[in-house]
Amino acid sequence: MSTDPPNQKVYLPVESLDTCSVCSKKYNLRLCSACGEVVYCSGECQKADWDKGHKEACGKTDRIDIASFYPILAILEDVCHAHAAKDMHPALLHQVIGRPVVFGFPDNTAAKVVSLGQDIHPADCGSSKWWPNAPAEKARRRLLMRIMREGEVLPIVTAVCIALLSTMYTTTSSRATKESQRRVRLQYKSSPISDFGIAKGAVDVKCQDQLAYFDGEKFWKGQDPNDQDLLPHCTRRFSREAYDKKIRKRTK
Repeated sequence: MSTDPPNQKVYLPVESLDTCSVCSKKYNLRLCSACGEVVYCSGECQKADWDKGHKEACGKTDRIDIASFYPILAILEDVCHAHAAKDMHPALLHQVIGRPVVFGFPDNTAAKVVSLGQDIHPADCGSSKWWPNAPAEKARRRLLMRIMREGEVLPIVTAVCIALLSTMYTTTSSRATKESQRRVRLQYKSSPISDFGIAKGAVDVKCQDQLAYFDGEKFWKGQDPNDQDLLPHCTRRFSREAYDKKIRKRTK
């Protein structure tokens, strides 16, 4: 039995919806209400394109607002961070001593330092043996999840992008086929998403929410908030150029 993945055709998001699909006008544009894949400036242009061939290619598109999809994306990333193929963070293989406290570094940055003690068995990670002096079980769980989410961010975000692409953008719908098909696409508010991917950027994280580690001999910092792999998207109303400009402004 073959274990090779099935061949899938990817239907790339519409890159631009800035001109009428028939006459190329750039004003009074409206999306096709059924497929959301083409725009027209008037009913006349829509009817002309319908008769010309869009009737067969149109089909129905189910739009998912990416804002409502954020919790699922977060869950996907957490599942990846907990995957057995990912190396365990060193702080999860050592006992946590005392409570993490904010400490200033010579480079004028600060972070909450987690002091590490003796080695523990991987099976004890997250238990009372891992952090005996945790003020509460909720605090122990919060620190555990915070540390687990460090590392391997780029491959995980890449995996999420591929999952979105293979799940949604390999679907299509057409009136020309008798089979019941379902085209699924992402949108942001009322505008279809024309592109998504990975970009370098920064996030605003307070020092008390940043982690660093001390094992009795050396310090090292955790995930750098100024070097993040983000999952941006562009829409018909928010172009790639506008996003690039925003990213450059945030990283200066």
